[in-house]
Amino acid sequence: MPGEDLCPEYSALAFARLEGVKVPLIGVGSEVAVNVIDTERRDQPVPTTSAPQRLDACEVALVTLEGVTSLGGLAGGAYMMSHELTVMPLRYLSGTFFHTWRWPGVALFIFVGVAPALVVMATLLRRRVARVGHLCVGLGLVAWIVLEATWVVWAPVLQGVFFVTGLVITVLGVVEWRRSGENSRK
Repeated sequence: MPGEDLCPEYSALAFARLEGVKVPLIGVGSEVAVNVIDTERRDQPVPTTSAPQRLDACEVALVTLEGVTSLGGLAGGAYMMSHELTVMPLRYLSGTFFHTWRWPGVALFIFVGVAPALVVMATLLRRRVARVGHLCVGLGLVAWIVLEATWVVWAPVLQGVFFVTGLVITVLGVVEWRRSGENSRK
């Protein structure tokens, strides 16, 4: 196919001979500005991509906190689901409608593991939904800890750390929300 030797990844774009068109690339998250590529003249420039935007300090802190929280939720939830009778004493579940640790493990996996991971991905892909996601993760983590402490068992160190983490994520999420609102007005 003409243009394959220019750059194998962009051979289809080279063959299409697009001029100044922005083409979304699957899996890249940004657009590529396609230069004029003449299949007869092979000295033309290859399509270029714009440099990805760097995360600011607030976003780096959010991604780090949410990433660590997600890893803990995924690992803890998976362990609870696979060791439903041995994780913690079943007496902690008295007064709840749970009889094993399987369903609390599923909830931990989804709400404390998967949800923050999705927000981290949205942040890295520069999706606007990440702003709301940070707030949901922070407030959700605070609510999770309050519910767990009042309903199941009080473990001051572990729950204290995650409660403070939820508060910090919430505060940083509000800062990021306000900053993004100011940037959109400019």
